[in-house]
Amino acid sequence: MPRIATLIMAAGGSTRFGGCKLLASVNGMPLLRRSINTARQVTLGHVFTVTGAWHNEVEQASTDESWEPSSFIYHRDWARGLGSSIAAGVRHLVAGRTGYDAILVMLADQVDLTPANLAALTAQASPQALLCAAYSESRRGVPALFGSVYFDTLMRLNGDSGAQQLLRAGSSAAIALPMPSAAVDIDTPAALAAWHQAAISHESFLSGSANSSDSTNPLPASPHHSPQKESYHHD
Repeated sequence: MPRIATLIMAAGGSTRFGGCKLLASVNGMPLLRRSINTARQVTLGHVFTVTGAWHNEVEQASTDESWEPSSFIYHRDWARGLGSSIAAGVRHLVAGRTGYDAILVMLADQVDLTPANLAALTAQASPQALLCAAYSESRRGVPALFGSVYFDTLMRLNGDSGAQQLLRAGSSAAIALPMPSAAVDIDTPAALAAWHQAAISHESFLSGSANSSDSTNPLPASPHHSPQKESYHHD
């Protein structure tokens, strides 16, 4: 069995959110804790969170609320961008001589990701693997799984483009798995409110369908999904 670690990217400043979105409540649970729980169901015991701007607040909350375990990797140069934060996380794992065959990278605010989404990537893990989520036919990004042959490249990343160059369609060997839920993230309080409203609408729809013989109605549109979302951001 390949040894796989998950790196949750949670170092950004949340400037568009106007506060620490990592601790914003999502169905009664802090956003970051929700992401950690999702990752733990796939790589139990091997979940690492790269923190930065809100490290102290996150660490305090995890202690006060007894979060499920995740090792925090503090990246003091988080303002250099997502690429820099990914590089710091990978360097930490490599320096620890943990012998991982692959690293799964995800963003803390990808609120619609499920364990099944992540498992679809880890199921194909190997030292040579390069897999990512396909938001649509032309857009791809994280979560993404990088085999150990890519670790050196990841450790040289900088700036705010993350590993986008490795995953870009038409110029990479990455296997892209259809995963529209990965396109959903939370950048603003309005986006979080829209996400909650969509969840309520979805539940209402499912309840109505259970009491109706008409199953042709489509699921409600997701107002928090923006077709203009960038594959990577550091916020």
